Amino acid sequence: MGRKQIPDLKTIIPEVKSKVLAGVSLVFSGLVPTHQRLETSRAYLVARSLGAEVAQDLTEKSTHLVAVRSGTAKVNMARRMAEDKRRKFYVVTPEWLWTCAERWERVDERLYSLQRGGQSSSRRPPAHCSSPPPAPPPLPALRKRTPSGRFMDTINPLLSFSSDDIADMDREVEDIFNESDESASSDDEEKTKKMQDDLDDEENPPEDKLLSVESDSSQGKSQDPNASSDSDEGNITFTYMKKKFM
Repeated sequence: MGRKQIPDLKTIIPEVKSKVLAGVSLVFSGLVPTHQRLETSRAYLVARSLGAEVAQDLTEKSTHLVAVRSGTAKVNMARRMAEDKRRKFYVVTPEWLWTCAERWERVDERLYSLQRGGQSSSRRPPAHCSSPPPAPPPLPALRKRTPSGRFMDTINPLLSFSSDDIADMDREVEDIFNESDESASSDDEEKTKKMQDDLDDEENPPEDKLLSVESDSSQGKSQDPNASSDSDEGNITFTYMKKKFM
């Protein structure tokens, strides 16, 4: 036993609507702006969704004239065609078309006949008269990712890092500064210690240095005998003068 296929509403609804005005040929008067193409107007789309044919001008195949107001060339020509007893021709207001679209049935044209000197205010279809939805625009092709990186990387590279990554970077920078401070402080301590050692050496010279200085001093005295004699003569002169004046 074969599996029964479930009907698709996307195909059923348009098929049912297309039978509402099947065999009807419409012509519009005052319903489409002059600067707009007939095929792009809302009235054309609604009529086509109901299965009706739409023409720009009246022909022998035309069955309805949908007119906004009387007195136009198309309306006058349509009234002459309607007087012909050999064919059925109707001059109706736009409300007839909108009602057919609302009920999904061909409404009696006599209820919406355009009166002489009359004018319709329903140039645009009401909200409940839905025309076939326009085809969605094609999706743009996905752009291949270039080696330059993501978009947020080009704006701000920090946006691509998580909070943990940023915290790790902060710790690394802090460690570098701490190492620099410790290195600088150790250098200062070494310089201070060296200066202190030099001062201690000057105040308390070692014994070998003292012996060297004394040796140099004694050698200087032995090499200068005149200095000793001059000192002795000075002492003798001072003693003589002291005895004379006492």
